[in-house]
Amino acid sequence: MARIFDFVRKLPGLRPRGTSLDILEKNNIFCAKLDQNSPLDSYTYTVVDTELTGLSARKEEIVSLGAVRIQGLSIRPGDSFSALVRPSIALPKTSTLIHRITPGAIAQAPPLAQVLPKFIDFCSGTLIIGHNVGLDMAFINRACKKYFGQPMVNPCLDTMRMAMLWREQQLTNHYDR
Repeated sequence: MARIFDFVRKLPGLRPRGTSLDILEKNNIFCAKLDQNSPLDSYTYTVVDTELTGLSARKEEIVSLGAVRIQGLSIRPGDSFSALVRPSIALPKTSTLIHRITPGAIAQAPPLAQVLPKFIDFCSGTLIIGHNVGLDMAFINRACKKYFGQPMVNPCLDTMRMAMLWREQQLTNHYDR
């Protein structure tokens, strides 16, 4: 178990805080009291995914935020979050080819400033999981800093990095035989 958290500590910036003092306080208390020796099934996780206008967290924007809760190592499909976001920049055709979100689909969507507080509240008090979650969190944290003055602090597990480490270990073990 400790090896998983050693791995998590090496992941880039996952620092959520909420949108209000109450959410911030609850989330900070959760993160400060996180018992890293507890069994995996004792945690509540939020699997997060974003869709973006591009890959540069400095100039591109979020067009969709999605999340689903995992509790007791079981997916809770009814306990989910999904929102389209109207970016302040034009939606590039190349990004539409990847995520299939069209300019028409986001024309009436709320801006990120309205969606982000609900998303942060949904993620509050949970461990974040995502595939290449560092990219998702770079965009989310940039927005958190812009609107709330601070990033999220939730610990994160990156399934892409975990898979890469697992694969590396499998190859190492294979060649050691």
